[in-house]
Amino acid sequence: VGPCGARVLTRRLQGRASLMRGEVAGSVDVDRPLPPSPRDWTSAEVVRWWLATSTAAVERINAEVAEAAAAGFAAAEQKKRLRVVLRGAEWPPRTKLGLSFEPPGLADAPPTAPPTLSRVTPRTPIADASPLIRRGTRVVGCRLALAQEEGAPPEGARSDAGESLTAGIDHRAGASDAPPGRSGLLAELRRGSLALTRVADALDAAESEATRAAEEVPRKLDDDAALLRAWVVGGEAAQEEERRRIARRTKEEVDAEAAGRAASVAVARARLDEARAVLARAAAAARQVELEITFEPAAFGRAEVPRVPRHFSGASRLGQGDGKAFMNAFADPERGLRSLIVACEGDTRVAETLFQALCALAGTTPRTTD
Repeated sequence: VGPCGARVLTRRLQGRASLMRGEVAGSVDVDRPLPPSPRDWTSAEVVRWWLATSTAAVERINAEVAEAAAAGFAAAEQKKRLRVVLRGAEWPPRTKLGLSFEPPGLADAPPTAPPTLSRVTPRTPIADASPLIRRGTRVVGCRLALAQEEGAPPEGARSDAGESLTAGIDHRAGASDAPPGRSGLLAELRRGSLALTRVADALDAAESEATRAAEEVPRKLDDDAALLRAWVVGGEAAQEEERRRIARRTKEEVDAEAAGRAASVAVARARLDEARAVLARAAAAARQVELEITFEPAAFGRAEVPRVPRHFSGASRLGQGDGKAFMNAFADPERGLRSLIVACEGDTRVAETLFQALCALAGTTPRTTD
């Protein structure tokens, strides 16, 4: 017990949630029916529905798993291999793959077995590709290659050191998969990550340089523009001084100023043309690079009750959500199921049950996901 008589919990308790609207622990009537409209639920009622519905779903799923095991069948969940193609032109600059792997030899697997994911960094292209790419998923294939463009392969862009950005990458026609086994797959993944980062960073730098070069091209500056600039910089006094300077100019001075401006414009435009050429080569190189990774999702066994989402359990720094926020997050026909799969840590069986129940409460038609 902490200061002021508050009870301090030093560990996570599954299914616990702080309540809102003046409700305190021990004062909630768990037998009280929930309001008919989920959007009128409090945070406590959201937690009650989540735990009751997910517990019932887990009991049903585990009964089916036990029945299948007793009959001599494997888990009902079908293993589907997922192929994710990562393209250099779409890869964010300064971004890694965001994959961490279990040490070799775990779970009685031989050291040569395909690597198994221990963590996937959220909000990365791979994490956004499919919610089934999660802890326990295996990487069973990897190939880094150059996508052929029309005719002969275009000239690849070069880095500041002069080396080709696509050197050492096989062309699509002759590309071969990574050698089988953990070491071969991890080596190909490292090579692919380096290639994606290299072309994406080069493309980002080329775009920045082209933008900077375009901004440095001098604008046309006639007498009226010179007077306006003088007024903006120094006010009416500066504008009057500039007007007197323009009136005193000789023809030779006018010609000299025009020649100077033309020379500076020519130099700036040459720099801009060079920057655009570098950008075109970097874009061509980025369009060529493709890293194809094949994942094998972990087979589902016994289901577990998923933890209550942080936004409704009092653990989020964004505050506590109510029934309206709950329905907006998980009952949307387009994105609700995907969000539930993430909340259920990739277990599509529990997520689909919760989604169908939410859609029934909301009066919408549930849609499946790929």
